[in-house]
Amino acid sequence: MDRGHVAPPSKVEFEVKAEHECPEGCDGELSIGVEPESSESATETEGSIE
Repeated sequence: MDRGHVAPPSKVEFEVKAEHECPEGCDGELSIGVEPESSESATETEGSIE
């Protein structure tokens, strides 16, 4: 089995979005999405596959 290792960046920023799952005014569910943001100046992280 191949395994990979990638070192995470020292600082990570996340975008968080909250949305209602139904039209405005109803008691529908609320969903939350979290995504890591990539920096324009970010460099590629070195990694290896064994």
